[in-house]
Amino acid sequence: PVDHQPPKEKADPFDDLIDEQPPDNGVWYCSLCNWVGSMYTRFDKPFVSFFIVQNINHGLWIIAVLAVKDYYKEYLGIDPGEMQIYTSIIHLPWSFKIFYGLISDNVPICGTRRKSYLIIMGIVQFLALFSLFLFEPEDPLVVALLLAVASMSEAFVNVVSDAIMVIQSRKDPRFGSQDFVTLMYLSTGTGGVIGCIFGGLMTQYHHPKWCFFWYSWMGLIVATFACFLTKESEADRVSIYDQASDSDLSTSLENYEAEQR
Repeated sequence: PVDHQPPKEKADPFDDLIDEQPPDNGVWYCSLCNWVGSMYTRFDKPFVSFFIVQNINHGLWIIAVLAVKDYYKEYLGIDPGEMQIYTSIIHLPWSFKIFYGLISDNVPICGTRRKSYLIIMGIVQFLALFSLFLFEPEDPLVVALLLAVASMSEAFVNVVSDAIMVIQSRKDPRFGSQDFVTLMYLSTGTGGVIGCIFGGLMTQYHHPKWCFFWYSWMGLIVATFACFLTKESEADRVSIYDQASDSDLSTSLENYEAEQR
């Protein structure tokens, strides 16, 4: 009699990516430094530096939020109901993030699809915020529009940075996505804490225009770090392991953006 054995199941290429423990980063008091150092080893060094600075800049946005509320209330005498309308205008550009991604992917500038936009938007952020410091507009709509431009530039940088992050995470299919998301939370949280303390002290003891002045320089810092990005940051290679990493990263980004909203 012929022994009929069931066909062997094909090995799932995703099995190697499941339930694997992350590497040991040493004792607790130096594990953070070792982990950040491993990010520079595994991924494009200029992008890791840019990614940290960009997300700190994103967290520091709270400075502008605190400053504009104080500016509207104490210096322009706007009531809370009207203030909410202008606040909505300021944050409106974040609703069009999908269009920023389409533009950066399909309209290259100076031969690059992402680097040029990061530099331009960093400069736009600086100009918009510095204008608020320089001219001190008394029209609340002008204030809202200038901050909306700054908000648009930050949203654009956020989209492009996330796109490069997806590409870079493919270099480490097992831990790339989760490490980048962890670094994003860490950098944004650090910027948020610093921004809350700085913005609170500045609005209490000084004119809120100084918040716009100091925060505006973050735009130039972002643009400067973007200048050092290489073409390697935009190299697009896909494998079956990369798709697994992209799936994890996309889920993490969706959860992160949902929390931000």
